[in-house]
Amino acid sequence: MSIRIEKIDQRSAPEETMTRLYELWCLWDAEALPDDPPEPYAQWIADMRHYLTTRYSPKWLLYDNGKAAGIAAGRMDTEQNLENAHGVVYVHPNHRGRGHARRLVQELVDELERNDRTRLSADIPAHFEGRGLAEAVGLTPVMREKRSRLRLDDIDRHLIRSWIERAPQRAADYELFFSRSPMTEEVVHDFVELQHVMNTAPREDYEEDDETFTVEEWRNRERDAISRSEEIFTYIARHKSSGEFAGYTNIVYQGLYPQLAWQWDTGVDPAHRNKGLGRWLKAAMIEKVAESFPEVERIDTFNAGSNEAMININVEMGFKPILEEQVYQGPVSSVRAWLDRGSS
Repeated sequence: MSIRIEKIDQRSAPEETMTRLYELWCLWDAEALPDDPPEPYAQWIADMRHYLTTRYSPKWLLYDNGKAAGIAAGRMDTEQNLENAHGVVYVHPNHRGRGHARRLVQELVDELERNDRTRLSADIPAHFEGRGLAEAVGLTPVMREKRSRLRLDDIDRHLIRSWIERAPQRAADYELFFSRSPMTEEVVHDFVELQHVMNTAPREDYEEDDETFTVEEWRNRERDAISRSEEIFTYIARHKSSGEFAGYTNIVYQGLYPQLAWQWDTGVDPAHRNKGLGRWLKAAMIEKVAESFPEVERIDTFNAGSNEAMININVEMGFKPILEEQVYQGPVSSVRAWLDRGSS
């Protein structure tokens, strides 16, 4: 058995190498969501080439007798949460049971240690056998994550319109306004401060520091989105008398994969909750997307399993669960100890 592992820089690796990586990525997706079409290569490669500049994401491609047989990927924020890292290991179904996962984990752990990371997390679909490996290496379940989907053809437009029309009954002191990327200078500073509300979202037992959001980071996200042919739509709720930004929601439209849009954040400042702002924001956004991008067929989003308030809104809107993942997390040192023991 001839084994070779190649480390990949996704921003500059040759197209041939990236094509092999893409094929394995599509296999992973097909196992996770067998009814979904594969993500178009044009969108996938744009995501790879123009990934967030504040993230370091090394990747490895394992060859077994010249055939691409497995991948590993790490993700590390380079400016904050410097103890944390996220990892993915996937082996082609025809190449399992040969120790390839161990070899890829070895590459990943070596890289994490070189970057002084002490905690590793991994998201594993509930029906994947990889949960056993996660537990074997010393990771423990810390959070459930649900991916849900809204098909625009299934939306009850009368319900969405009623949410918008009734909103002023509970939120008479508020107004919504729309922003399309790039965000104007007069809006972006207050918006970035508002983003810190996402630190109040449920994390269950997942360990990480509160994120710090900056204008520079937001501008980087906008530039990266442009490079990927994407647009960011944001609705913001503002308290009329004080001018305070009270809540927001945003959606990403993918010009290279227009059938699928992504719901990013939805958050309301605790001081402005229980006024129906979340429903108002999301309903207004759905109408905007349907009007602006008629080619969008579905919108996907992720929520922590314990985020009942947001999940309930999504369910009322028509979102349906399509994938449940278990998030595992644990010390990198535990994974190193597993490797040193020579465990299978």
